[in-house]
Amino acid sequence: MKNEKDDFAAFEDVETFEDIETFLSSLIKVYEGSKLNGRNFFNYKQIQLQPKESFFLIDYSKNKLVYSCGFENTWGYSDDEMNLDIVLNNVHPEDKELVYRLGKETVLYAIENPKYCRSNLLSFTYRSLKKNGDYGRYLSQSIILKTDSKGILVKSMVKITDISFIKTPNNVVWEFYSKELDQKKFRERIYEKERKFFTKREWEIISLIKSNLTNAEIAEKLFISANTVATHRKNIMKKSDRHSVTELLAFCKSKGL
Repeated sequence: MKNEKDDFAAFEDVETFEDIETFLSSLIKVYEGSKLNGRNFFNYKQIQLQPKESFFLIDYSKNKLVYSCGFENTWGYSDDEMNLDIVLNNVHPEDKELVYRLGKETVLYAIENPKYCRSNLLSFTYRSLKKNGDYGRYLSQSIILKTDSKGILVKSMVKITDISFIKTPNNVVWEFYSKELDQKKFRERIYEKERKFFTKREWEIISLIKSNLTNAEIAEKLFISANTVATHRKNIMKKSDRHSVTELLAFCKSKGL
């Protein structure tokens, strides 16, 4: 039996706006032959928003925003101005790759695992450009609003909360929950590209550096010379463009590694 994901084999990485736009456009064919006239799981129009909250609905079968509310409060746009291009294009350049990848992989997971998709919840923090040209920091929380006759998601509701008042690191922090999800495998799926940034030996050395081992101690554990360890450390710092252990470990953490 054909796996739905086979249709998206070409989208291994979604690094740019064009990548994610093409991926979302390709989803339309998933719904060919499906009945889409089911009910929403809840009445979104009854949601009471707080002053710094907004939300939108995305319909994957149409590849468009079909409803938005409260964006004067968060991004400075009227609800009539809101569209999918604004949502995707305004993500901070340093956050785009991971945000796009999270969007792609959670959508694919829902398609692959329709049985429990109603339990799916994606939460992440990121930076987005406001209408006035400033960047703010936001919490995005996505849940599934509607599925088709096969149980595959059709619409998601995404709630946006302005958390710019919280002084946190700039990297994207995220969590994805779904019933029976293997968290370890899913994180590996998200960070597969980053795992290849360093070689296997370099990862071993970074792990031992994190444990505060000296070059001599690392060499003893890995059965190599201290000079070889020093060479690896030099290459690791050069690759990551970092100049201290503290900076290196912060770099790895920022990449989810």
